Amino acid sequence: MKGIFINIFNKFLTNWSDKKILKIYKKIMKKLIIIISILAILLIVFNIRLIDFNEFFSEKNTVAIVTIIAGLCCLILLRIVKVSNKIKNYNKEK
Repeated sequence: MKGIFINIFNKFLTNWSDKKILKIYKKIMKKLIIIISILAILLIVFNIRLIDFNEFFSEKNTVAIVTIIAGLCCLILLRIVKVSNKIKNYNKEK
């Protein structure tokens, strides 16, 4: 049974050229980066609303502050991925 699935997968890959697969991968990655960025921004905005600015360093603000920092880290990491993909594409064109 395992061999059947491997043969089907190999036939699927031989029908597709590497360029087609890379184009599909790039489109999916661009959309995925945008979706995750929007979710991170929404997470940051939602948690900013939960912060009590009168008692900023109280214990009930800890989860909101940590989640805001996590959302910002997510945005930074996604930006790094986007820039590294642009550099990789630039080097391939040369």
